[in-house]
Amino acid sequence: MGSVNLVFEMNWIEEKHLSELPIFYKQIIAAWQNANAVCTKPHTTENIQNQVIWGNRHVLSQGKPLFYPHWIKSGFIYIKDILHNGKLLADKTCFQKLKIKRNWACELLTLKQAIPRQWKCGTCNVSSKKSEALPTLYVLSAKKVKTVDTIKTSDLYQNVVQQKFMSPYVEKKWEMFFECKFNWKNIWQNQINPTLGTHMSQTNYKILHEILPCGKLLCVWKNMSSKCNICNCVEDYKHLFLTCKCLTTFWKNFCNVIYKCFKCTIEVSLIEIVLGYKTNHPYNTSEIYVTINLLICIAKKVIFRNWCNNRNSDKYIPIDIFSIFKSEVNLLFNLVNNRNNRTCKHVLSNL
Repeated sequence: MGSVNLVFEMNWIEEKHLSELPIFYKQIIAAWQNANAVCTKPHTTENIQNQVIWGNRHVLSQGKPLFYPHWIKSGFIYIKDILHNGKLLADKTCFQKLKIKRNWACELLTLKQAIPRQWKCGTCNVSSKKSEALPTLYVLSAKKVKTVDTIKTSDLYQNVVQQKFMSPYVEKKWEMFFECKFNWKNIWQNQINPTLGTHMSQTNYKILHEILPCGKLLCVWKNMSSKCNICNCVEDYKHLFLTCKCLTTFWKNFCNVIYKCFKCTIEVSLIEIVLGYKTNHPYNTSEIYVTINLLICIAKKVIFRNWCNNRNSDKYIPIDIFSIFKSEVNLLFNLVNNRNNRTCKHVLSNL
């Protein structure tokens, strides 16, 4: 494909040239192509000469863009690379520059026919000194449309301020997924909290933004298997943290501890894993709810660490996850401040 920069200068890349790339990178390139699809045809000499030859929707042969990797490696990348003194390079000069000369004559003829007539001399009907008037650009400011020449610095500042306080897209995404409205102020405070420690806050943040690795995401990012090493089924967040066979005993013991400590029965589902415990409850800042949410965060940390160890090994090694969980709880609860000591001691005595 050539350099990374060259790929993003192209505005039309055929699917067959991306077959070896992971899905994630294909999606990025497809999005970039869609953005470039609105670009107008270049109308000045400088713009024409800086146009990339390959993967260009304006340089077509039988309705398709050209792509000759060996020409790219030989230095033929932009329109200016095949011009000399305002004219196309001589056939002999092209032959000498090419590193792979097989079928070069046919490829050169195809290239000459594909380049628009106005481009072949490096100019177009409009002089670069007296180019066509640029289209009027409009900017949305304070819900009003203004032209670029009338907009003020204060208008641009207000645009930046408004964007700064826009809600993250993940809020709407999870509300659509769970079909429910949430108190996001409480969720962000509970899930991204300094008292949780850096590691657990990062884990919660990555789950909320769907960037914490799991089999399903690794398949998109790196063409790796999406299957769980233990259950041999598609591994999403629900499977990784809840329904995997290795976690059945763990969650049973976890719920028993919660019942002994707080005399309440809970059932941990995906909504607790992603958003936390009782996010919409009016008393979710009480000591009991905060402690239960903290225990769920510790559980996620332990489960994900165990997943990382097994994902990198060829053979699954059974581990007592609940014992590791108890050790983590002991370590964290012995470091919390005095006002939570009573609750901490109560939890530790029931582990």
